[in-house]
Amino acid sequence: SHGKPFPGPFAVLETNHLRGQQALAALSTNSELVIAKNSSHAIPLEEPQLVLDAIARVVTEARRLRG
Repeated sequence: SHGKPFPGPFAVLETNHLRGQQALAALSTNSELVIAKNSSHAIPLEEPQLVLDAIARVVTEARRLRG
């Protein structure tokens, strides 16, 4: 999830954004909500290493569970 608030007229979307992201993550018993502190909506462009690290964690966990 983005860490920088939405700009201008979109700022109203911030009201429940984090709560919605938390609820979405809670749908799984094996999830992690990652906050991209230095990003707005373009996380893959603004913090690509954060995305790569998250993908690596998913792959590692999938391989571990697969045995």
